[in-house]
Amino acid sequence: MSDVNINGNSISRQLIERVPYDASTRYYVEITQQLLSAGIYKFFKTASQQVQNTGGLFDAAPGSIGGNIHSTSNTGLKAYGYFGAVGESVGYLLIDRNKAVGAPVPTADVAVLNSLAACVECENSQYRTPIKPRWWQ
Repeated sequence: MSDVNINGNSISRQLIERVPYDASTRYYVEITQQLLSAGIYKFFKTASQQVQNTGGLFDAAPGSIGGNIHSTSNTGLKAYGYFGAVGESVGYLLIDRNKAVGAPVPTADVAVLNSLAACVECENSQYRTPIKPRWWQ
């Protein structure tokens, strides 16, 4: 998201994620916000727009995406990329779903676990990790 039209004011109250109410346990969300320079933002926005073009009549014509990486030994060689640094801030939310109103709504992909599967150590996967999050209480 660009802040070019807000004159330095903050951007707030933006939807980050929808959290399903499928259990009454706590839910931990970590949010990372990056501050990009105008050049980096323009590079990634242009690359994203070209990938999303469908070739329709009103789509922008594809063109080269100008980055700031160049070959020093061969000036005619095209390079794709942008070198830069970003600022980053991290925040977290700990959502206590015990205070939610109504019963949890189970998701369609509920897995039935046997008693042995419920007792295994946490491993790195899409749904679990053995690494305790930074602000976990």
